[in-house]
Amino acid sequence: MESIRGRLTLWYATALILSLALFAVVLYFARRSASYQDLDRRIQSEADLTAGILAESYRARGILVEPDTAGRPVLIGEVAAVLEVVPDYLVLTSRDGRLLFASPDARALTFGEFERLTALVARTPPGGSRVPGQHTSAPTVRRCTT
Repeated sequence: MESIRGRLTLWYATALILSLALFAVVLYFARRSASYQDLDRRIQSEADLTAGILAESYRARGILVEPDTAGRPVLIGEVAAVLEVVPDYLVLTSRDGRLLFASPDARALTFGEFERLTALVARTPPGGSRVPGQHTSAPTVRRCTT
């Protein structure tokens, strides 16, 4: 490529490839951020719905947790039945980390996946924030305590 035409073509092709690659990277990170923001809003909406159901159930019944036949605390049946319709992965634990309720989607996970989910819940501070060490653009894990 000794001719000026050959060199210009090579430079234009290189500039076009670099421009397209830069555009693709910017577009990827913009869409990724928007997707995580949408996911965070959805998680917050479902957390608010669950908190409202629990608060109303507590006002109506005065109790949310009762011991099962082995003496372990579990969510009362009526409240658990209402929470069955909450979409996605819902895990309710007591303050000491004991499982009170898991949604159908959460129960459908494999044992290892469910253990990772409950570990995320246990590591998340009350009020719902990002898990320590989690990338800032990763979805938020919400944890509500009463």
